[in-house]
Amino acid sequence: MNQDFWETDVGAMAARWIAWVVNYWKEQVLPLFMGFSLFFVLAIPLLIVMGILWYLNKIQWAPEHGAYKIGLDSSCKACVISASSTSAGETRLAAHSVLAAVPRALRSEIA
Repeated sequence: MNQDFWETDVGAMAARWIAWVVNYWKEQVLPLFMGFSLFFVLAIPLLIVMGILWYLNKIQWAPEHGAYKIGLDSSCKACVISASSTSAGETRLAAHSVLAAVPRALRSEIA
């Protein structure tokens, strides 16, 4: 064995091995990490919404009285008013069927 082997050949072999590792990293591993990172970046809005809902569940938050008023004026009151134009027996039945679908807290506001 030549003394020159340990100085040049091993050094060249190490340089080729390092170049192979860097090349493998750039061609195989880096695209994999980029794909995973893109997946997590696109999932951030969903994770934020899930975090907010988890926090509201953790503190046991519940909507206050009157939180379900959206759309109430256009749908339920119109049904009760249109039902009141019929005869007395039908009015009571129609108003009762409409009020049965409305939460109990809002029934006093509709009637």
